[in-house]
Amino acid sequence: MEDAESKRLEAHVAKKALERSRREAKKVAHKKVVSRVLAKKFTSGMKVGAFTFLRDIGLFRDRFDQDVLEADCMPWLIEQTSKFVVEMESHSSYPTTMIGNYMHSAQETHKREV
Repeated sequence: MEDAESKRLEAHVAKKALERSRREAKKVAHKKVVSRVLAKKFTSGMKVGAFTFLRDIGLFRDRFDQDVLEADCMPWLIEQTSKFVVEMESHSSYPTTMIGNYMHSAQETHKREV
């Protein structure tokens, strides 16, 4: 009888130890899951933020800016702007030229009549 009781006690102790180890395994698994979720949450914006920062400080250059804007569009735009400025300067001198021409022709007419 003591033998059966000691076996039952050993079985009970083994069962308790197994339950304890299962609970510990669940705790460890839960800690791993929570740690992973927190790590993902904290680092989710890090990659995008890092690339944005590096682009903002000029480490990455936009190919469109280099190839199209700086090589093709900007020289053409500067050339067209300089032509426009020269044309505007000539337009602003038209009234002065016309008044000068009129005054000169009026003076010549006056000289001829006198």
